[in-house]
Amino acid sequence: MKKNMRFALVAGAVSLLQITIAGADASVTGTIQTLHINLESNMAHVQLQGKPAFDGGTGCNIGWTGNSLDDERFMTTVWPLLVLAKARSLAVTISVNGCTGSYPRIYAVDVEPRS
Repeated sequence: MKKNMRFALVAGAVSLLQITIAGADASVTGTIQTLHINLESNMAHVQLQGKPAFDGGTGCNIGWTGNSLDDERFMTTVWPLLVLAKARSLAVTISVNGCTGSYPRIYAVDVEPRS
C-alpha cells in the first residue's frame, strides 16, 4: 500500500513538473507588422503591429515569435497562412506555447479571429 502511494505521489510530482516546464499558453490578436526569415539562425519570425509581447513561458516573453525552418508542418501549413494574412492585412490570433531558443513558438493561428 505504501509503495503504491509513493508511486502515485512521485507520478503526480513529475506530471506537475512537466506542466510547469511546458510554459505558458498565450494568444495575441492583431495585424501582422513583419514576417522575417533568417537563414543564419534557421528561424521564421512574426511581429504584430504595436509589438505586443508573446508569452511562450519561462525565458521567452518578447514581441517576436520564432519557429524553426526545419519544422515542416509549420512551414507548409502555418507560414503560408501568415503570408496570406500579411498580404491582405487580415487580423490574426497567434497562439504560442513554449520556446524556440529565446522566442515564443507558434502552435496555432486563426485568420480573421473567431468571435
